[in-house]
Amino acid sequence: RFEARLGQVDNPRLQPSEADAVMIVNTYGYIDQRVSYLKNLADGMKTPSRLLIIDFKKNTLPVGPPPEYKVSTEQVKRELEEAGFNIEKLDIQSLDYQYIVIASIK
Repeated sequence: RFEARLGQVDNPRLQPSEADAVMIVNTYGYIDQRVSYLKNLADGMKTPSRLLIIDFKKNTLPVGPPPEYKVSTEQVKRELEEAGFNIEKLDIQSLDYQYIVIASIK
């Protein structure tokens, strides 16, 4: 079962242990106070569960958001780890303009 849900930039809108998996696509750079947001997100995820983030690479691209909304993979990794996630996969090769991060709850 898949359910699309529009979260807010400061609230993922999940009940405790509600989600088996979460996907964030092309919006990570727009999230305010990302570490706090990710901790709230983790509270809404069952254990074990996975988080998939797909977002634009932080370099000059012919598509995507302005530079101020691009977040480097190194920063995403730091923020996820600070929020209590394990990085399972970091892929910067498969997509031309975006990276893929798969993380799980510690």
